[in-house]
Amino acid sequence: MPLVTRGGGGGGSFAIDDNHFFVDDTARDAYFTSDPEPGTLISVGTAYQQWNGTAWVDKTAVVTGPKGDKGDTGLQGLQGIPGPKGDTGDTGPKGDKGDTGDAGPQGIQGPAGPQGATGPAGPTGATGPQGVQGAQGVAVTLKGTKADETAILAVVSPEAGDAWINGETGDLYFWNSTDSQWDNVGQIVGPAGPTGAAGATGPQGPAGDPGIVWRGAWDSGTSYEANDAVYHEGSSYVALQETTGDEPPSVGNWNLLVSQGESADESDMVMAALIYG
Repeated sequence: MPLVTRGGGGGGSFAIDDNHFFVDDTARDAYFTSDPEPGTLISVGTAYQQWNGTAWVDKTAVVTGPKGDKGDTGLQGLQGIPGPKGDTGDTGPKGDKGDTGDAGPQGIQGPAGPQGATGPAGPTGATGPQGVQGAQGVAVTLKGTKADETAILAVVSPEAGDAWINGETGDLYFWNSTDSQWDNVGQIVGPAGPTGAAGATGPQGPAGDPGIVWRGAWDSGTSYEANDAVYHEGSSYVALQETTGDEPPSVGNWNLLVSQGESADESDMVMAALIYG
């Protein structure tokens, strides 16, 4: 009696439904989209698995049982009926090269082929020996700026290496004492850059100190605030704090602003107070 039967029929010890045979775990998981009944037995490849209610458990050893001893060799079977002719086999390996034949007559020359692609660059050659040291160069001495080339060419008795900037073009000219001429080596002064954007407005500055407020002649019935200035008996005073009826000069309340001079009048006091403020 077989240990495993396919489908519901048969007398095997383990019955597996026809749709419970899978090539691998991926095919199994694609089929079971929800948990099967506990105890469900399936075939996955050459193994057997059983659902225990939470996971698939390998039951291959239980289903297949231990391997038995090798049986005796059976009798030679009858000669089978010849089968149909098989397909042509693959081409055999290439044979050995034959002897070289006689040379044929010279053929006519063919047309020239297209130009081949340029080959890769060869390796870099070895470094050559160091050359002889050149003569000592002449230092350049920047003398300043001339208006234009004409002004530079008009310089009298230049020395070797003297250099001037052409203010018109920005080119640098230096005196080549070997050739006794001015050589233009090009611009060394670039053009002026564009004007930058205006900067952001700065924060508002702190409030200034309060100025003096001219109140005219002092009056005993008037209330005065700090920095109020008055004229009294030929001199002017500035209030140090709020005060009423306290006649200048009163220490702590009034400070002398302008002392009385010769022929002083109120207009002079006003002018002095404005200058003081």
